Amino acid sequence: MAEFIVHGIVNGQEISQCKNESRVFCEGFYNDAKGIKKDVRRLVGNRMAYSYLVYEEDNRKFLSYIGRSGSYFGMTLILENKQVANPEALFRVLEATYDNYVKDKVIQDKTHGARKWLYPTLTDSNDTVATYISKGFEQILKQNPGLLTYQPLPPLQQQERRY
Repeated sequence: MAEFIVHGIVNGQEISQCKNESRVFCEGFYNDAKGIKKDVRRLVGNRMAYSYLVYEEDNRKFLSYIGRSGSYFGMTLILENKQVANPEALFRVLEATYDNYVKDKVIQDKTHGARKWLYPTLTDSNDTVATYISKGFEQILKQNPGLLTYQPLPPLQQQERRY
């Protein structure tokens, strides 16, 4: 089973529909990071999370819908009991999703100048914007069959506690 989560600061932090523990995990990406980040983490419950994050840059603001600086955009794929064999292939798909389904469609993303959310909410009652982005991600995967392969998560190593 997999969860595809879209999150960011639109008019405050918003996270698309997901499990509560996934929501808590995504809340941690609201910080003062800069640039584009690719994050891979093993989570509690034998889950792997892959996040593609777009933040402000030193010379380029990222504005919320109402124009407040300090926004960000993120897409996170959480897999249960498995991991992506080649994370860079997944990040290429996430980057293509951003370029084809987010850039200048959900977020105004001009080469020189500020990025800005074009919609007042990411998570209306139907998760309309998040669903659009999720379907774009699925479309790119369908156009590139076999690009992503998965393998079981290895067991966590038993570690000796030292104090």
